Amino acid sequence: MNSKKSFFSGNVLMIFCTMLYAIHTCLIRHFKNTYDQPISSDLIACYQYIISIALLSPFIITKLLKSGNLISMQSVPNYIIRCSMIFCGALSWQYALSEVIAVNCIAISCLTPIFILLLAKISLNESLSKEIVFISMMSFIGAFIIISPNPSEFNTKSLFAVLAAFLWALNSVFTKKHLSPGSNPTTIFFITAIILSLIAIPYVMMKDHIITIDQLMFLCLITVVFDVANILLIWVFSRGKISLIAPFDFLRVVFTTMFSSILLSESVTNNGWIGITVILIANLLSTIYSNKFRKQKIEQVKPA
Repeated sequence: MNSKKSFFSGNVLMIFCTMLYAIHTCLIRHFKNTYDQPISSDLIACYQYIISIALLSPFIITKLLKSGNLISMQSVPNYIIRCSMIFCGALSWQYALSEVIAVNCIAISCLTPIFILLLAKISLNESLSKEIVFISMMSFIGAFIIISPNPSEFNTKSLFAVLAAFLWALNSVFTKKHLSPGSNPTTIFFITAIILSLIAIPYVMMKDHIITIDQLMFLCLITVVFDVANILLIWVFSRGKISLIAPFDFLRVVFTTMFSSILLSESVTNNGWIGITVILIANLLSTIYSNKFRKQKIEQVKPA
C-alpha cells in the first residue's frame, strides 16, 4: 500500500510540478507585456534567487533552531558544482536566445527529459526499457508538433541551447545522486539561491534599470511559483526512479500551451491540439507502464 501511495503521489506531484513551471512561464510573459518598461529576462532570473532567500529564510531558521546545522562542509563542493551548472546553463540559454529564434530554442529545450534518461542510465545505473524509450520519443515528437520549429533556422549556435538542455538534465541527476540523500529539497534550493545571489546581487546593482513596487510584488508572485516548482522537482526526483518520472516533464509543453490560451488569449493551432493529444497518450502509456513496473518490483520482493 505504501509503495502504491508513493508511486501515485510521485506521478501526481510530477504532473503538478509541470503545471507550476507552465504557470511560471505564463506569468513571466504576462509580466513582460504588462509594463511599459519591462525588466529583462536575465534580471528576472537574478531577482528570483534574491527574493527566494527572503521567502525561504523563515523555514531555514526554523530548521536551524531544531537541528543546529544546515549542511555539512563536505557537501559544499557539490553545491558549488550544482550552482555552476545552473549558471552555465543560464548563460548558454540566454546566448542561444539572442542568436537563434525563440521557437527553435524552446524545441531544443525539450531534449532535457531525453538527456535525463541517458544520464540516469549512465550515472544512476537505472535500466531503460524499450517502453520508456518509445514513450519518451513519442512525447518528444508531440512537443515538436506543438512548437513547430523552423528547420531552416537551425544553425551551429543552436548548440548552445543543446548545451543548456544538457546542463539542466545533468543538474537534476547530479542533485539526486550527491545532494538529495543528505539534505531536504528546501535546504538544497535555499543554499543554491544563496550561492547564485552572490553573483546576482552585484549584477542587479550594475544594471541601469528601475523597478516599481508593483513590479516587485509581481516578481514575488513569480518567485513563489518558481520556488515551489523547483523544490517539488527536487523532492520528486529524490523519491522515485528518475527514468520513470522524467517522461512526464513533456507535460510542461502541454500546460504552457493551454495556460497561454487561457491566461494570455493565445489560440491553439490544429498542430497544437495534435501534439497535445500525442503527449497525453504517451503520458497515459507511461503511467500504465510505471504501474506495471511497480507491481513487478513488489512481486520480486515478496517472500517465497
